[in-house]
Amino acid sequence: MHRDDTARRNRPGPDATTTTPPHRDPLPWLMLSLLPAMTPRLWAPLLDHWDCPTALLRQTVSTLRALALPADTVSAILAWQAGRLPATLREWLDHAHGCVQQQDVSLVTWQDADYPSLLRHIHDPPPVLYLRGQRQALAGPQLAIVGSRRASHDGLDNARRFARALSQSGYGIVSGLALGADGAAHKGALEGPGRTLAVLAAGVEPVYPPSHRRLAVEIARSGALISEMPPGTPNEAHRFPRRNRLISGLCQGVLVVEASTRSGSLITARLAMEQGREVFALPGSIHNPQARGCHQLLREGARLVESVPQILEELGAWQQPGAGDQMPASRVTQSDNDGQEDEAAQSGPVDERNAEDPALPGAAAPLSPDEAHLLGVMGYDPQSTDRLCERSGMSPEQLMQCLMGLEMAALIRATPGGYCRRFD
Repeated sequence: MHRDDTARRNRPGPDATTTTPPHRDPLPWLMLSLLPAMTPRLWAPLLDHWDCPTALLRQTVSTLRALALPADTVSAILAWQAGRLPATLREWLDHAHGCVQQQDVSLVTWQDADYPSLLRHIHDPPPVLYLRGQRQALAGPQLAIVGSRRASHDGLDNARRFARALSQSGYGIVSGLALGADGAAHKGALEGPGRTLAVLAAGVEPVYPPSHRRLAVEIARSGALISEMPPGTPNEAHRFPRRNRLISGLCQGVLVVEASTRSGSLITARLAMEQGREVFALPGSIHNPQARGCHQLLREGARLVESVPQILEELGAWQQPGAGDQMPASRVTQSDNDGQEDEAAQSGPVDERNAEDPALPGAAAPLSPDEAHLLGVMGYDPQSTDRLCERSGMSPEQLMQCLMGLEMAALIRATPGGYCRRFD
């Protein structure tokens, strides 16, 4: 815990019985979130002295300097007092204020009773959350499901099925609205009776990635999109680690379904460990590059899980026998692929070859588009021809023609269970 502030972070807002307190004047909180160089580690100690940023924004220059605030922060506060904010900062402030005033976006502040209690206890909680959707979705137990943007079909299937079963067991599903496993987790949660939270690195509008705009609308109907950045903030790489700390900070645990060894999902998992959260990982094929991150987490102490009841048992929350699917985490055999093809297309090919170049390494000749597509959906374990037809959308005749071509290219081989990739 940062400093000696456990009591402050355990303290609820001014009225613990009020879930959506009125914001008579959101401008001070908006200004606090926009102050240059004003990180959560700087503002947190200040709220030991003031419950609201209004007092901070009224301090004299000598007091501000005595607080050891960065020069840019002091200059911005003095400009605020004089009514002479720089044009760029004024534009950001006006835009954020307009979104809040028009009720397109809710403002959840540190002072509010419904500020997420688990988030209060992380090392550097944000002073403000911008929320689009249902504010009450912040309440209740949450579990994060994260994974690769280039997840395999099994990875997408697992993310979706685990999310649905955890939703049926009373958990809100938190993820990052990214392509691949994140999107599949949100969709699975929406298929259940529960809620899902999408935590964004950019602002809550416009939505990134653009291909998930429709999904974002569905999430906002029963759940919420959340960001510590004001609306209109662009999507930039340096903001993702900060976003990841919020994903883990909101939850009791994090489930990693697939991840490469350089995946951002591993950052989320390690932040969860630092925050004292449970970390779960699904095992995968040793041939799958998107499973190596999970195997690394397991070596580092993450809990290996193969079913939803195992997660609920670890969290001490197994509620209804049969509420969560008793399905295995890997080698899924039942059909549940509605909408999976678009996820696979967005997240790229399963392996790390160039999706736009059908002349894959090891091929005697360039592959046709159908052959490249089939190889991408084949996965890393033996697949029956019925399963491959289902995944690829091909007719049996078209499938057999592509399988023959891939065999001749020495990229796959026949096995007792069907077909699988060659790794020799």
